Order: sequence, then structure tokens, then C-alpha cells
Amino acid sequence: MSHKPSRILFPLTAAFCLLALALTGVPQSIANKARATVFDASLPGHRLLAVARKKIIAARKQHSPDAEHDRRMRDLELQARGWQQRFQQLQAQNGLLNEQLTATVRDGVSPYRGSPAEPLVVPELLQASVLGDESAAMWRSGTLIDRGSADGLRESTLVLEEAAELIDQGVSAGLTAGQPIYAGRNVVGKIGVVGRWTSTIQPLTDPKFRGMAQLARKTPNGITFASTAILEGTGEDFCRLTLVPAAEAVSVGDEVYTDHNDATLPFPFYYGKVIQADLKPGASHWEIRVEPAVKQIDSQTVQILTRSLNPARQLAN
Repeated sequence: MSHKPSRILFPLTAAFCLLALALTGVPQSIANKARATVFDASLPGHRLLAVARKKIIAARKQHSPDAEHDRRMRDLELQARGWQQRFQQLQAQNGLLNEQLTATVRDGVSPYRGSPAEPLVVPELLQASVLGDESAAMWRSGTLIDRGSADGLRESTLVLEEAAELIDQGVSAGLTAGQPIYAGRNVVGKIGVVGRWTSTIQPLTDPKFRGMAQLARKTPNGITFASTAILEGTGEDFCRLTLVPAAEAVSVGDEVYTDHNDATLPFPFYYGKVIQADLKPGASHWEIRVEPAVKQIDSQTVQILTRSLNPARQLAN
């Protein structure tokens, strides 16, 4: 084993000790100057060591096993969420194909080939940004609005008085109250109050929320859609699914989608899953609780479903 470090440190230590002893025998003024000189000479080194120490601590935190584990977990959660949404989409498509197959078997195939026609109404998704707490507070307080008052940039009083979350689109973008709001394949809620420049989000759990829905029951051949029902907000962290007949088979874990019988939408969107289902003796309908897929908006953007006349039909006429 090498002893070079100890051979170097020993003479340095001895030299500093001798210097300290020598300073005790000199006049105080000279000693003070010597101490000041040594301190000034060592100050850059102290600062360098302090900066290096901070960088080492930050690097250790950044590359610590816990930080790396947290990053991997976040990445895995995002991937899992994406695959879950993709799975739900494929489930819904499979359910629609099963219904088409059942209808074909029941009704038979027409001997005549129909020619496709342009639909009257086409769906469009308008992307909007969700205003953060600070931006929403400034907007409602008038900090941003007052700057444009001279130019007529005034917002609806109803929007400003609401406490719901805001998006940065309103009447100027063609929005109207009641239009569905999505985050990916999941339903977030509806447009609540529409202002000139902004609109409020009415979440699924809002007591005033109502939406057409359908249960999706899991079977060995995929999911099967049940009859149309109504999803209602309760003001709590769950929704209520009403008008599901007692004859329907309902189980905890069944999924709830938007009504897919609307031909303007190619695929249904996802509301959430059943967390409680009770059928009281003699009752004509189930009592069902649904856990929303989106309890809190995490994304910075959402999509609003709008419908408009097909330009191709307008040109044809």
C-alpha cells in the first residue's frame, strides 16, 4: 500500500504548526496582517470549495437511486395510461363490431349494394388550453381584462363569477354551453358558461351534469353495450348512472361510455367504471355509482367536440 499521501501531509502539518507557534511570538499588528494575508489568499479556495460542494450535493440528488426511481415510475405511469386508453379504444371498437355482426346475422345482408353518401353533420375537435390558477385569478379579477377595456375586450359576468376551471376559448371560437369536453379518449365534462373569450368547465361530478351513457358489459367475446342510460353528477367524487333496467346484467368493474348510437361520432368516449351496483327487491332500475376516469384535469389542453354542416353537402346544394 502506498504511503505517499501521509508523507506529504506530515510535513505540511508540521509547517503549519511551526507557523502558528511563530505567530504567537510576534507583535499583534504583524500577526493580524499575516492572518489577513492568509485569509485573503485562501478565500478563493473556500469559495471554490463551497461551489463544488453545492454542485456535488445537487448531482447526488439528481442521480440518486430515489430520483432515478421516481423518474422511471413517472415514465411507466405515462406509458401505462397511454396503453390503458388504447385498450379502451380497442374494446369500444370491438363492441361496435360485435353489434354490427349481430345485426347482420339478425337482419341478413341486402342483395343490393348501397352507395356511400356524404353525411350532413361532421364532428370536429377544437383544442383549448386550461388556464392555471394564477392566470384564471388574474382573468377573473380584471387584471387582464381591464388592459383591453378600451378595445372592447370585456368578458361575460357569468364567467367571471363562476368558480369552475376555465379554458381559453369562448363565443369567439364558436363554443356553446353543453358541448362535450375530452382529454384524449376520456370525457372531462361539458362546457358550462360561455363567455366571449373564455368558458367554464362543468365536470362530470357537477350536480347539474347530465349526459347520455351506455354500460359496457365484459363477455368472453369482448364488451357488449347495454341500453342507453343517463350519467348524472352528484356533487361528490362519483357519478350516478340512472335508468338502467333491472333486467340488465350489471357488475362492479363494468365500464361506462358515451352513447354510441349517435352516427356523427365514429367511436364512443370513456366516462369511467362502475364501483357500486345495487338492485333493491322489486325495484325497476339499478342504483349504480360510477368512478370518473378524469377526477382532476392534469393535462394543459383539452378538446371540445363541435358539430358543423358538411362543406361537401353545402357545395352540392
